[in-house]
Amino acid sequence: MKELFRAFIPGKTSIRNKGSWLFYMLTVFIVGSFVLILGSRVFTEDPVTNVHTPIKKWQNTSTSGSVRINQWTWNKEKKTMDFVIEYKQELGKDVIQNVQYKIIPNATPDIESKYKIINQMDNKQAIRVYDVKPNFEVLVVKILSKDKESDNEEEILKVFGNEKNVSIEQKKTL
Repeated sequence: MKELFRAFIPGKTSIRNKGSWLFYMLTVFIVGSFVLILGSRVFTEDPVTNVHTPIKKWQNTSTSGSVRINQWTWNKEKKTMDFVIEYKQELGKDVIQNVQYKIIPNATPDIESKYKIINQMDNKQAIRVYDVKPNFEVLVVKILSKDKESDNEEEILKVFGNEKNVSIEQKKTL
């Protein structure tokens, strides 16, 4: 039975003996682990800042249909973001009539950006988002389906425009 409690016997490998190498190793390991756990949030990248919805790739919605982004274009001078969104509906419903958007830049998550539908054809919409400042990181576009009878909004899909991946409209020189 005494062999089981060798760690508590004073000596070179005893944990209780403050001069032992095992005591110092365990103390350094515990303190180091605690510091790494506390600092792990600093060392990891925020997952929202590194997302981007692929262009021209269909994304399935929560309803019966698909959505794809055909382009993202950011105009730094005018502080606007233009994007073209295309819908594919399997059940033949006119989904564009019931769609609304909530557009939120990641830099200011509590403020919704204003937008305007600048063009609409068949199953495509061109949308301009205003007041998109530099360092917006990610522009989150929540696509909502609004029920006409009950005024309930249901989130269909979120699409993301990453500042690093959107095309930037260059100034044209004459």
